[in-house]
Amino acid sequence: MSSTFGVFLMLTNYFHDLGVAIFFTTSLYFYFIFKNISQNTSKELLENLTKLQRYFNKIFLISFFWILIAGIPRFYFFKTFEWNPMLEKSQVPALIAKHLLLFFLTFLSFILYFKTRSKLKKFFYK
Repeated sequence: MSSTFGVFLMLTNYFHDLGVAIFFTTSLYFYFIFKNISQNTSKELLENLTKLQRYFNKIFLISFFWILIAGIPRFYFFKTFEWNPMLEKSQVPALIAKHLLLFFLTFLSFILYFKTRSKLKKFFYK
């Protein structure tokens, strides 16, 4: 395997982790911004929030699809590029903890995002 491909794969792994972070922060921002919408919210603010929701949807979906796409080579080369080096350094528990955290953040992102989205649908589409 060439060193160029190794660098490409390493960068893909890092950007995959970054995609999870963007995925999580987008859903977290989405949740906190729309958490306190009430019937007393002005029409102008609701229109701006609707525009903001569209941007959040795009960022959320782009980061989700990036996680899926970048996850393919990461999964395929996991043993070579992540497991074996960590095994040599006796860092397998840290690798397991990292991936559990990534799975947890991804799962939590879906919960926050769809919980907020269902609230918005009830509020905007009565």
